[in-house]
Amino acid sequence: MKEIGTRDTVAKRNPTYVFEFNDKWGYYGERVNGEKTGEGYEYFQDGQKYVGHFENNTFNGNGTLYDKNGNVLYKGYWHNGNIIKGEGELIYRDGRKYVGEFNNNIPEGYGTLYDSQGRIINKGKWRSGVIVSAN
Repeated sequence: MKEIGTRDTVAKRNPTYVFEFNDKWGYYGERVNGEKTGEGYEYFQDGQKYVGHFENNTFNGNGTLYDKNGNVLYKGYWHNGNIIKGEGELIYRDGRKYVGEFNNNIPEGYGTLYDSQGRIINKGKWRSGVIVSAN
């Protein structure tokens, strides 16, 4: 573990740390009592990257999750590692892809469902992961 910056001994604020697991993944950001807390970013072994707020060692607050190519997967408000409210992309195992709004980690609001070839299947308003009105 490498400490970045100077320690504030008067206010007793925590320094920023870099955890260097290797040159491709690790966490950079604030830690409180040994946990990821505050602003930071983390690179994952699969190439994804999260930038935003952490609390209790996981995504909490506003943040963005990127795929290995730098494309936004989810952007919004997180709670305990799940996207609560925001926009993003969900890729299903069969190759279909939903792009749109999320609530509590499921499609909710306006969005588009594509087949594995990129053709639109459904576009419109979603509720609890189901299309309720098509455009």
